[in-house]
Amino acid sequence: MATFEKYLNSEGDTENKERQLKIINKIILSDESVQKIKNINKEIKILAVAEIYCPDCRAVVSFLEKFAELNDKIKIEYSTREEAHELL
Repeated sequence: MATFEKYLNSEGDTENKERQLKIINKIILSDESVQKIKNINKEIKILAVAEIYCPDCRAVVSFLEKFAELNDKIKIEYSTREEAHELL
């Protein structure tokens, strides 16, 4: 399992890394959503099985990272499909 940084730098794929960061920077959450995320008071652990080359994964990962930025109780770890095969 990996951190967001490791996921982001997987396979030395700078083109998809730039795409991922661009999506994250475009996300604008409503004030209500921000407040609800900040008000989470229990730890939430998420295992995201994602590949940086996948457009759907880039979309979902962007929101997960935005949520984690807003609340340090939200912990996200990343795994490739191959690494997580035994879990699937």
